[in-house]
Amino acid sequence: MSFPLVCTVCKRPYEGPTDLYVCPHCGASIESPVAVGPEREDLKEVLRRGSSNGIWGYRPFLPVAEDVEPVTRGEGNTPLVHARNLGADFDLENLYIKNETLNPSGTYKDRFATVALSLEKARGTRAVALGSAGNAAAAVAAYSAVAGIECFILLPPGAVQERAWQNMSYGAHFIRSSGTISETIELVTAGQKAFGWKNVCTTMLHYPYGAEGYKTIAYEIGRDMKFKAPDFVISPVGGGIILSKVFRGFTEMLALGMIDKLPRFVGAQAAGCAPLVKAFEAGEKKTDTWQDPDTIAFAINDPVTFEGVTALDCLYRSNGLAVAVSDEEIVDAMRQCARREAILAEPASASSFAVARKLRRQGILREQDTVVCIATGSALRDLRLLSDAEHRPQAPVVGINDLEGLGRAIAFYKGLEEQDL
Repeated sequence: MSFPLVCTVCKRPYEGPTDLYVCPHCGASIESPVAVGPEREDLKEVLRRGSSNGIWGYRPFLPVAEDVEPVTRGEGNTPLVHARNLGADFDLENLYIKNETLNPSGTYKDRFATVALSLEKARGTRAVALGSAGNAAAAVAAYSAVAGIECFILLPPGAVQERAWQNMSYGAHFIRSSGTISETIELVTAGQKAFGWKNVCTTMLHYPYGAEGYKTIAYEIGRDMKFKAPDFVISPVGGGIILSKVFRGFTEMLALGMIDKLPRFVGAQAAGCAPLVKAFEAGEKKTDTWQDPDTIAFAINDPVTFEGVTALDCLYRSNGLAVAVSDEEIVDAMRQCARREAILAEPASASSFAVARKLRRQGILREQDTVVCIATGSALRDLRLLSDAEHRPQAPVVGINDLEGLGRAIAFYKGLEEQDL
């Protein structure tokens, strides 16, 4: 069974190269669309029912033949958390967090990996490879292990060492690259002919079929909100894939008549690497390469916005925004979310919280607006940023049966709380 490909923006059929999928007419990304419309009761029922089987309950929306056996670990069905504590801090009554950190490998990229590795296993692929900032590598390495497919991971300089350890724990072969993330991905692409592996970079540019898995985030948000669309969806943006595909999921629900409006989409970027923000503020239709990227939010430290044309189109079509926040704002939001909502969100994820706070202070978000922030990946590999150890005295020590010393330790922490206030 074949699934057609079309441009995400101009909608023209695509029949071009299969190593890099780019529309030759407008430069946008390529996707495999689902035939939707108000009369498609079968698809409506799928959305109403939801899924008890990860993202695979939404299989009619995915470009996967019926005879393909899923390589799955229960990805998807992540909670949509009403973040009342964080919302109170931000003066937002209806702040929600789509907590993708609870996927099997700790990232939303599992939604791509389950589709891509299912397809590659069915094709008999012997080895896959990708260049990654860390999250994509973790997901592909994990699902390659389940599929029994050899996996090669290339990480650029600056990638947190814990990310490499996670990949190797799944049995992936780790290789350190000396280039940027985009240069690392280019090296893997070139290696397809040289080494016979399949490039499973988690973008529409490289693997449009697997990217369809990301749309299920939108379906889950819709169902959890009883198909009343939120006012805003705030998404971290590196390559631009999650914003683009969640937008696509909402447009499908709108075409089916399941929701009555599109949310306004907001792309959140780090100020040290913000090509989408720069292009949006200039009213451009495409992004340029960001020079000298520098941010702690390594998962979105992408100087090239791979889905830039598509992501900008999504922002313009939804009357959306693109906003940059500093590393200081990101770390502060990261710590605040952990302390107030017990969600350990990596810096890239926390950029969406920081943007929500910034937009509320600017008056763009109203107190009663329903706002969904997407937490894309876990901070379990970034705990040093949460510890705040460099700003705090050494923890107190007490001896055996030392109640007096224990009292001093308690007083020590009460004193710190008063300082924070």
